[in-house]
Amino acid sequence: MINMLNLAAIKIRSQANGPGMRSVIWTQGCSLGCEGCFNESMRPFEEVMRVKAKQLARWLAELPVAGLTVSGGEPFDQAAGLYDLLGFYRESCDKTIMVFTGYTFEELKAAPRKIRAALLADALVSGRFVGGGHWENKKLILPTGRIKASEISAAPSLEAHISGFSTFLTGYPVFQGGAQNDLPQQGVADHA
Repeated sequence: MINMLNLAAIKIRSQANGPGMRSVIWTQGCSLGCEGCFNESMRPFEEVMRVKAKQLARWLAELPVAGLTVSGGEPFDQAAGLYDLLGFYRESCDKTIMVFTGYTFEELKAAPRKIRAALLADALVSGRFVGGGHWENKKLILPTGRIKASEISAAPSLEAHISGFSTFLTGYPVFQGGAQNDLPQQGVADHA
């Protein structure tokens, strides 16, 4: 069976979504409904860009970047496609993987399809978005040790991509009361 992903957007090169220059994909659809979500247009479960996970992974692996970041929407609402994407990406290259999710690690562990995908990531930023943009509810989990918290905090917090008459802002901006480098860090061993 070929698993598909429904994507909202792809950026081939970004410096504000994890350590180093990275490719970023945003999934379309989110079941969590966090109040104040800053990716509101990515919440509806409507088809935007359906892609085969395996083909996307192989294409992304060939790009001259340090790794892949997956955000959304909610990536784990497409757990089978996400697992294939991350697995084929890992098979195709030795680059790092970072995933942003609104699910807590405990919720991911309780869902076998979700946790198997989560454990393919080198870094997870997990927990519900809290309206107003505060990061107190987020946790940084580093399952493999291939990415360090200091590398994530060194990334620019925000960048703009301008193409024609459109502007796309991306990153995880510094908000009053917290920043990405204030994320509480937990190892997978704490959750096993």
